[in-house]
Amino acid sequence: MAEKLGIDLSTYTRIENGDSHLKVKTLFLIAQLLDIDIVALFTNNTTDSHFI
Repeated sequence: MAEKLGIDLSTYTRIENGDSHLKVKTLFLIAQLLDIDIVALFTNNTTDSHFI
């Protein structure tokens, strides 16, 4: 995922661990790569077939 986002693996790891802030641009790219609506990243809908 880090490679697809164009960021270092260490940066991606810090983002996943909550040790670094996520840029909005990166957030939009994650949603695009996961083929989900960006709103899905902010909702807790467990009936959806996509999980993060």
